[in-house]
Amino acid sequence: MWPGNGSNHICLVDSAATLSKVRELISSQTRKFDILIVYLAGHGRARGEGFEFLFHDERPQDTKVTAADLDALVSGSSAASTLFLLDACHAGQFGAETTLFKSPEPGRGRFCLTSSKADQKSWEDPFFRRSLFADALIKALTDSPEAAGRTKVVSGDLFSEVATDVARHAFGLKGSAAQEPVIFGAASEVLELTTVVSGTVPQKSLTTYETLLLRTRQIGLATACIAVLAIAATSAVTWRPAINPSGSVELRAGPKWLSPLNVGPWALRVETDAARSDLKDEDLQAALLDERGMHAWPGLGAGGTRRWADVFIDDYLNSETAARWRVRLGFADAVEHLTTMGHVIIPTPTPAFASSTEMAAEVALLEPHRSLPDVWKLQWKDYLAPGSCGSEEPAGPASDIFLTYLLSDPADYKVWIRGLAAAARTDDSIGFGQVADLVQMFTTANAVWKKQFRETVAAPGEPITAERIAARFTERPTSSEVAAMVELVSAVVARRTDLSLEAVTPQERNQLVSLMDGCSDVAVHALATLGSAGDPGKVIAWAHAREKSDQGRIELGELAAHGALPDAEITWVLDSIGFSGDQVSRRHAFVNARGWLEAIAAYRSLPTPVLVKLIDYAAERGAANDSGEQQQALRLVLGDPAAGKPPLGALIAKTVGADVGTGPLPPNDQQVEQVGLLARSGAPMTAGQREILRSILADATSPETERIAYTGEDKGEAADAIELAAGLTSTHLVAISRAVIGGTAEHDLQTRQAILNFFETALADARRFGVQPSRLQETVSAAAVLLEQDSTGGLDTAALYRTVACCAQDMAARKARIDIVVAALLRMPIKQRDDTVAGLRVRWQSEQEAELKLAIADVIIRAMTQQRP
Repeated sequence: MWPGNGSNHICLVDSAATLSKVRELISSQTRKFDILIVYLAGHGRARGEGFEFLFHDERPQDTKVTAADLDALVSGSSAASTLFLLDACHAGQFGAETTLFKSPEPGRGRFCLTSSKADQKSWEDPFFRRSLFADALIKALTDSPEAAGRTKVVSGDLFSEVATDVARHAFGLKGSAAQEPVIFGAASEVLELTTVVSGTVPQKSLTTYETLLLRTRQIGLATACIAVLAIAATSAVTWRPAINPSGSVELRAGPKWLSPLNVGPWALRVETDAARSDLKDEDLQAALLDERGMHAWPGLGAGGTRRWADVFIDDYLNSETAARWRVRLGFADAVEHLTTMGHVIIPTPTPAFASSTEMAAEVALLEPHRSLPDVWKLQWKDYLAPGSCGSEEPAGPASDIFLTYLLSDPADYKVWIRGLAAAARTDDSIGFGQVADLVQMFTTANAVWKKQFRETVAAPGEPITAERIAARFTERPTSSEVAAMVELVSAVVARRTDLSLEAVTPQERNQLVSLMDGCSDVAVHALATLGSAGDPGKVIAWAHAREKSDQGRIELGELAAHGALPDAEITWVLDSIGFSGDQVSRRHAFVNARGWLEAIAAYRSLPTPVLVKLIDYAAERGAANDSGEQQQALRLVLGDPAAGKPPLGALIAKTVGADVGTGPLPPNDQQVEQVGLLARSGAPMTAGQREILRSILADATSPETERIAYTGEDKGEAADAIELAAGLTSTHLVAISRAVIGGTAEHDLQTRQAILNFFETALADARRFGVQPSRLQETVSAAAVLLEQDSTGGLDTAALYRTVACCAQDMAARKARIDIVVAALLRMPIKQRDDTVAGLRVRWQSEQEAELKLAIADVIIRAMTQQRP
């Protein structure tokens, strides 16, 4: 009798516990025992055919050990009573199928305790290092030495203790899982078991309080984990718009209440191209400043890019900016948004924006297989006022059209004409005929304006008022409108040059030349832009006959920009304003002509006699302690390609003075600028000047170098006092740029990459600071030179794409790289540029990141419309 000395305890585990061995073991017991206790643990399952048990040597797909098999197994003993302890999942199903334990024989008792109900699993746990059912049995049948020997009724307190223990531990340790032991069977007598002394110290059972506390902690931890996952998921799949301190609209992860998580790499998703001024209204700006709104991040929108771009276009951007985004993101309905229905008796399509023609041209530039949309014809009809080169004044409806033009915003017409220039790069229907119409329109409009001015503001007897003075500066066409017309002429010539066609036909040339009779003040700009393909003599004759004191410098500068300005005309302009006169006259003339000379020097070398005069003037101003004027004159000389040739080299050395860079003090900005100009022109440098160049290059490539310290002067602000800046300044940046352009900077591959990185950072910082773009042109050109040198095998689509595809979270860095890539494309031969742009168009069509697609579109449009250097 359990646990008497005559009892027999046999344990089979793992590979020994097979069905055949267990059956053999039970049937081999020939002695007559009071009770047979069988503890059987393994895998159980309740299938459609009934309960099945898996022994060690059986596979789940092959097992056939059913409830009947287990009945036969246990019934093989001759013991008076049987206690079957079945520890398996779904063990309760055995109770529903067994026949042995439902029909006990007289004088014999049979009970079965299953570890769980038919629909429940049976659990193990590392806390006890055994199954919950086995642990509960051990604890129920063991006692301390003092209490051992107590009897427990199997169907009473034994089962109650086991059932309670198992249910409590399953709830506390298994995530509120349900595991409820079941007992079934019967006996003619009460079946009791005596507790024994445990050979080891059993793991203490959990009390109800401990179970609830453990479960509470588990629930709390699970809730916290779920909350963290929910927050992370919310942050990962949503975004909100915000306006950053720079005034740009950016996308931040998650709703505003998750803003504490927007740090480091999660600070923002995208800094967009949209600025505060691109939003619909002030209320929306206030909403974005407050970071209101939440939108889904995953998925693609109508343009094949991330859906946030669609949300921006529909909900946030003003109509003109939204239309431009539609074009540059490749929306199928982009052209439809460039027109609107006019408010007349019979509604007719009319341009929606001043930039409608420009955006229509962008459609054709981005998708060359599409013809230029007819939007430009609608806008041409609405904006063009038919004029003439005669003296007759417009009357009737024509007069009203010109009055409308004079009352319009000049910026709108500038944008319109620049749009025509962009369209001229894609379609031959826009040519010199449109240029001639604009010349006549501007001429007639100017005559109408002058007549109004004379009859109203400037009429005799009218008092001199602020309004009268200001009206003098509202003359139409404005210089910006005329400059846009010059861009149109350049665009027509550029397209024909790209196609290897004649820049201007004899008939077109004759038409433009004929406009010099009556429309000369406007037509001369178009004629000058043609350079040698036009009639330079006509332009020069017009300049010489000009009554105003500007000597036609703007128009002569346009001749210079197209390689058609003779040296004699530069000398004539300077002599006309007194540069060959006395000291006072020379100073006045230099101040008057300095900007024009700088513009000329950007296109061509100045004549040697002019350079000699400038050197003499610089020496003269140096003797007068006027270092500012001296430096401005030297800047023109030192930056000229002829500066390194005799006789200028000796004259420059004499004027610049003693060697610099060898003393204890660092070079000043003037010396740094001189070195940069000499480096660009290729002129000989002294040892000290070479040392200055070497030191600033070393500073630029040093890992410890701080960023460029820009000042208000770089933004074009007039400083009340000198603004000092420590470290490298914009002067150093320009000097390094000039050295790279001139090929003077000696560098290996590693140094070249370091300088390129330095340029990219400096340009991005300059954009954030608001530096004037004109001050960065040389740096952009130098970066393009390095980008080309850094690309093994030459620049191609992949290299340029990698350059742009870097800066989703930094709009300034992205724009800086766009500038560099455009400059690199404009340096390429036409065929290479066109092939590379074609590759970029393919990338543009498949790009899914909206900010990158906008960037690629910007590169394509600018590369195909900007004037080549």
